[in-house]
Amino acid sequence: MATITARKRNDGSVRYIAQIRINRAGKITHSESKTFSKRATAKAWAAEREEQIRRDPAAATRAGFQGATVGDLIQRYLDHRESIEPLGRSKGQHLRMLKTFDLAEMEALTLTSPQVVEHVHGRRARGTGGATVANDLIWLRVVFRWARTALGVPVDSHVLDDATEICRAERLIARPQRRKRRPTDDELARIAEWFREKSARRNAP
Repeated sequence: MATITARKRNDGSVRYIAQIRINRAGKITHSESKTFSKRATAKAWAAEREEQIRRDPAAATRAGFQGATVGDLIQRYLDHRESIEPLGRSKGQHLRMLKTFDLAEMEALTLTSPQVVEHVHGRRARGTGGATVANDLIWLRVVFRWARTALGVPVDSHVLDDATEICRAERLIARPQRRKRRPTDDELARIAEWFREKSARRNAP
């Protein structure tokens, strides 16, 4: 059965995500979602898609790629990976966070490098560090590569490669800063003392 989830955007508007999941033997064998501006439209699409799958069970293994968004591919990747084993906390959280940005609502098949660069500009303008934003592009590339090879989605990963090259040249993304020195014995002693004092002021739950 489909689920409809409302998500409020930064500009105050609301988007409705229709999610369809097919379970067999306790495992998710197919998942797809689509975003709409109206709840009624989302419900109508979900009902029609479920009827298609009932009429033709093989349709559950064929992705409806036309109109699929970047967020749709991220969700399918998450469903696939987590049906095998849990994702690492950092990777899972980052991918779910990517679904909250406007980039996730853009069509995956027609995504352009300028749209990706605009996403990076927006993230940096809000104060996000270059290394963190670089991870956006790394995980998007992972999702696109998986979608292309595992699902046959004709996405163009060169879009992300070109965007990464431009963002790196403009210093919008960066590698994580390496530690340049080790803490001194005095610094370690002061850190340990701070934690001892903090611990003494707290009661164990």
